[in-house]
Amino acid sequence: MEANIRQRTLREAFLLGREHLRAEGVESPEVEAEVLLRYALAWESVHPGSSPLSSPWHRGTVQPLSRASLYAHWEGSLPGAVWRAYQDLLEERARGRPLAYIIGRREFMGLDLLVDERVLIPRPETEVLVEVLLRELSPLPHPLVVDIGTGSGAIAVALAVYHQGAEIVATDLSGSALEVAEENARRHGVSERVTLLQGDLLDPLEVLGLEGRVDVIASNPPYVPRGLIPHLPASIRCYEPLSALNGGEDGLEHIRRIVQQSPRFLRPGGLLALEVMAGQAEAVGELMEVTGAFEEVEALPDLSGVPRVVVGTARTAGSSRREWEGGNSCSLRETA
Repeated sequence: MEANIRQRTLREAFLLGREHLRAEGVESPEVEAEVLLRYALAWESVHPGSSPLSSPWHRGTVQPLSRASLYAHWEGSLPGAVWRAYQDLLEERARGRPLAYIIGRREFMGLDLLVDERVLIPRPETEVLVEVLLRELSPLPHPLVVDIGTGSGAIAVALAVYHQGAEIVATDLSGSALEVAEENARRHGVSERVTLLQGDLLDPLEVLGLEGRVDVIASNPPYVPRGLIPHLPASIRCYEPLSALNGGEDGLEHIRRIVQQSPRFLRPGGLLALEVMAGQAEAVGELMEVTGAFEEVEALPDLSGVPRVVVGTARTAGSSRREWEGGNSCSLRETA
């Protein structure tokens, strides 16, 4: 986009930005053009005269201007410095960088989370997992929860915020990801109830003496089959950490290990809950069943009706074996 010396109104700048993103094939050009304009306005008020792209680690510290403030000045003039910052942001988005990475934040379960290229961007599908967990945990005053592969800490922080008696242990192989999770826990005032440990899947739990004590083990693990990664949208494969996506040959490499390791740490009646890729629910349910360690293995759908969360209850002494009910007619856990 070329700069123009004529000062534009906020409305004119938004319309130009929207059309630019639309021409570049951005899926939601109107929404994203507005967010970027609100962010450019906020950035200039905090870091006057500088480009947001020159300070990547400060992006998440700036809260976009509210929509109310934007439209209150809709016909007002846009300062030249803001127009230049807005152009920079639009070009970065047009090149494919995800909006969340550009502005350094993403809303998840109503919480404003810091995100950058060190972590996977939290997605609405994972909110289904958190909602399931909150329902299951609601009768327990002080549940112990383990979040495997926490990334940005989205699951761990949301659980700690919305269940104020929960104690969370969150693990991740990436120390850089844990830095992001630590900041998100601090921002939302739950650091004292979220313990962050670096290591592979459940391995960090070895030193904590948690065998048979955990109420819930939850994970949104890497589940994309290796062969599908080159076919993912460029905004994902070129920017998001591949280690948080790559699920091995069939997408189930990490899930298998979690299913195998979890029974050692779950209390009898404890819950294992896994987010899965569309089409994986039946295979994951069968993995749980064949261990003999789980009962009531069920799949729960996302808002589109696609099975996205598989849950299994750690078998208690004397419980009868129940076969996995998968396929197209998922047996769904009662949500009432």
